[in-house]
Amino acid sequence: WVWTARPNLHNTQVFELMRRSARDLGRKGRDQDTGFGRLDIRVALRMPAPPVDPGEPNDSPGAVRGRAPVGPRLTARLDVTDDPRDYYPVSVPPGSRLTVTVSSSERVPLQLVDRGGAVTIQRLRGPGRRWLLENPSTEPAVVVVKLYLPLEARSTHTTYRLSLRG
Repeated sequence: WVWTARPNLHNTQVFELMRRSARDLGRKGRDQDTGFGRLDIRVALRMPAPPVDPGEPNDSPGAVRGRAPVGPRLTARLDVTDDPRDYYPVSVPPGSRLTVTVSSSERVPLQLVDRGGAVTIQRLRGPGRRWLLENPSTEPAVVVVKLYLPLEARSTHTTYRLSLRG
């Protein structure tokens, strides 16, 4: 019904509207007995569209092999039960430096893995969660960014923003 009434929505937006508009029935948040709760179509029809989760499917390191690197900014969502981790390939051109910044309401752990071994990865001091990637080689390199929501997280889901600046 929501997709019929709002046909321009991406499938990840429809799924997110279903989660956000559900009326909680059991324990606060998603639980095994009632999931996200009782679907409330009226609320889902009125809610503003959430951001598109651009990377799906990207739930395993193998899923990002051969995929185009992510752009300078993206906003996506993690859910401890449905989508606890996301992987993104990041291209680091030869002889360049790139800053990776992650922001979210929930502290989302981040891992960076250099596929070729040429890139140096350094956490930057100061406010925010930022890393500097440097590729001193004459060949392009790919670093895989892994973001995940641990089981012991305070909330069951979070939206995050990943930004790249070079």
